[in-house]
Amino acid sequence: MSITISQIPHFPILIITVPEGVDPETFGEALCSLQGVTDHLTGPVYRIFDFSEMVADFSDLVQIMDVTTRPGENGRCEEGPFRDPRFHNIIVSKQELFQVGAAAYGRAHRLDVPFFGTLEEAIAYAREQISLREPIRKPVL
Repeated sequence: MSITISQIPHFPILIITVPEGVDPETFGEALCSLQGVTDHLTGPVYRIFDFSEMVADFSDLVQIMDVTTRPGENGRCEEGPFRDPRFHNIIVSKQELFQVGAAAYGRAHRLDVPFFGTLEEAIAYAREQISLREPIRKPVL
């Protein structure tokens, strides 16, 4: 099985579903490829990483954190795919280990990386954040 990437229609929300057995290097390459795919989106983009199907141990988590922070090859992902300021990252998993990883990553890089137990909660959070950023339109008199 491979990583799937989908967008919520009419919203700058991407869902990256990571199935069981995905190699961390493949995960890093998928993140780098996202940068070109999302060029048409303006403003903040919410990336929801759905690790619900993945069962990981501490070693897996360390490898995932490594590939998300180091620059890619051939000039791609120059700052690391997780550090692009356009993206707001959200983690979904049934494992507490990913919650620990999200918190550690956030502290290390001074970022907020919200964690949710379900994809539905993560999507609701992203939509709420988008609505808070939209300017309030005054009625035309």
